[in-house]
Amino acid sequence: MAHRTIVVRPVGLDTGRDPEDAVPERLEILATEARRMKTGIGSHTRAFQGKTDCWLTPPDIIKALGPFDLDPCAAPGQPWPTAKHHYALPQDGLKLPWFGRVWLNPPYGQQTALWLDRLSQHAN
Repeated sequence: MAHRTIVVRPVGLDTGRDPEDAVPERLEILATEARRMKTGIGSHTRAFQGKTDCWLTPPDIIKALGPFDLDPCAAPGQPWPTAKHHYALPQDGLKLPWFGRVWLNPPYGQQTALWLDRLSQHAN
């Protein structure tokens, strides 16, 4: 099996455009790629086969990128805040309204593409 590498170039950085203006374009690229992949989130991984599809982002990364208004798929019992507002199971963050600047670390499994599609539609 050939190894395939996916490179997502930071659109806008080399064109003089504001990188924030390129967010919807980058999200659509990621959503399209996630839908196309059948084996997992990258060519070096397998489709979800574990006990959990929840992986926490270290708080230092969130702090460096934040602040965020909403985390629509927060981990149940989230040990640190990722945004001002959180949706966590049993809430369905795909069906509830999204607002403001959204932090998204989706569950990595069968529904990953759905979450990336929704983020692409939100575009913030």
